[in-house]
Amino acid sequence: MPRQFIDLSITLCNDVVSDPPFMRPHIAYQTHGETVTEAAHFFPGLTAERLAENRSWLTPRALDPATGHVERRVHTGAGAHQLFLSPDKKILWVNNRVAGTTVALDSQTLDLLRTYKVPGGPDDIDFAPDGKLWITQRWAKRVAVMDPASGALREIDVGRSPHGIFLTTHMR
Repeated sequence: MPRQFIDLSITLCNDVVSDPPFMRPHIAYQTHGETVTEAAHFFPGLTAERLAENRSWLTPRALDPATGHVERRVHTGAGAHQLFLSPDKKILWVNNRVAGTTVALDSQTLDLLRTYKVPGGPDDIDFAPDGKLWITQRWAKRVAVMDPASGALREIDVGRSPHGIFLTTHMR
């Protein structure tokens, strides 16, 4: 059976007509700077200055599980969004939406192994049996198939805002 992507999502924004007038969403957009006070409740240490430096406050952190103390912050790129552990548990993959990168970290030390350019807001990852990573490019309306050995990307147009990705068992 040929592979097929079916996207059932619809973008929620003020200018997309998706419902009758009385049911249309009205979204009041705010910047990170405008919401820093609320976000700081969930992210201790977050400051307006840190946001002004254009650094992501969603930075991977190493925590002491007994105390919850942050032992180390690992800056992987602007807009760190998702963490994925490789099937062999050796690599921790991090997608950085704003930077347009996917980063490989050693899962034991959190040392940077390599940074890959994945434009278009890399979002979610799944792993194919051949070792390639399937990465949704949320803002580019594509899915990238990346060879981690070479960094080569093959991109597949899939439609607006691909988010989660799960390869079926016959691909595993």
